[in-house]
Amino acid sequence: LGFAYDSPHEHIEVVTPFLLLGLQRRARVIYIVDIHPAREILSYLGRKGVNPDLYLASGQLMILNRYETYIQQDLFSPDQMLALVQSEIDRAVQEGYSGLVSTGEMTWALRGYRGSDRLIEYEMRLNEFILNKKALCLCQYNRNHFDSRLIDEAMADWEPVLAALNREPPLFLRANRLRTGPDDLAARLEAEGIAADTVPDAPDALHLPSGGDVFSLSLI
Repeated sequence: LGFAYDSPHEHIEVVTPFLLLGLQRRARVIYIVDIHPAREILSYLGRKGVNPDLYLASGQLMILNRYETYIQQDLFSPDQMLALVQSEIDRAVQEGYSGLVSTGEMTWALRGYRGSDRLIEYEMRLNEFILNKKALCLCQYNRNHFDSRLIDEAMADWEPVLAALNREPPLFLRANRLRTGPDDLAARLEAEGIAADTVPDAPDALHLPSGGDVFSLSLI
């Protein structure tokens, strides 16, 4: 999955349910911070009445930074990062979790590290890599930092759902038109029992009058 957002509100409204879903599904949940302080991300859970300290203490929730994940010895290597993803999937399952749910802030790629020009290669490979694995990954792109052309290029490899802008009915989704049309996405949702309508004034949007757990469609 990929998520491009413009505002703090959008970030909160997508990241919070994503983290909660992973915790509720008994998955190992990893958040990789960059421009948001760890305490801010943990506060998202607190606003929903969830005590993040309990999950941190148990090891189900982990907050990591770019030097523990994407960047090793001032270098980004897609091979190294994919190996880390596989390692974390294996470790999560071995420790009794249902799988891995992870999300990372991709602004590290704008900091000039060697290998950052391989970001799109990584997105392409990650999308293929996690197919049929016990994992769900969400890459976050802040539109205020990234060039729109790079986001468009990355979008070609993302799953259809880019953003769930609110969690209470009615729910609105944005479809990735480079991978699927709104009609096809609506059919997929309806096959899962989630009613969806197109939005005349927003050709890439869907309206879900009764809401629905859209993230779980791709989850383990």
